[in-house]
Amino acid sequence: MPTAIEFSNVSKLYHLGKVNSQYLSLELQRWWTMKVLRREDPLLTIDKTNDLKAKGESEYVWALKDISFMVEQGDVVCIIGKYRVGKSSLREILSQITSPTTGTIKAVGRIGSLLEVVRASI
Repeated sequence: MPTAIEFSNVSKLYHLGKVNSQYLSLELQRWWTMKVLRREDPLLTIDKTNDLKAKGESEYVWALKDISFMVEQGDVVCIIGKYRVGKSSLREILSQITSPTTGTIKAVGRIGSLLEVVRASI
């Protein structure tokens, strides 16, 4: 079967704390939480161990780094992983909601995204 989607060395880098017009409401919520409610910044930079209670060393976070894969026409893909490993970033890039920082994506036809959240305790 022909290749429908091809990811080649795709990476996505986020600059934390940078105001983006798409997320103005989130920035206003963040300001309210920090300045009015006097709580900790909800967007603290995380460190390499993904400890959300510790402030990281950098204001940049790689959501995806050098991801490569191919999907053949007619295949169904499921993205499964732990918390904060880039699943949503990958889905947003696949759905063309956001663009990758580096790498190339080749897609033939239409791509649809279905989001289902399942919490499993193992």
